[in-house]
Amino acid sequence: MAEIRVEPKRRSLAWLWVLLLLIVAAAVAWYFMYYNRTS
Repeated sequence: MAEIRVEPKRRSLAWLWVLLLLIVAAAVAWYFMYYNRTS
């Protein structure tokens, strides 16, 4: 029963994690491109 209660919260957290991961990945890629360009 407790698991079912946590389900909605978990889904929200997963969405947040995906968004965060996407932003981090984009930032890292941009940083690498910029660094390579300057070098």
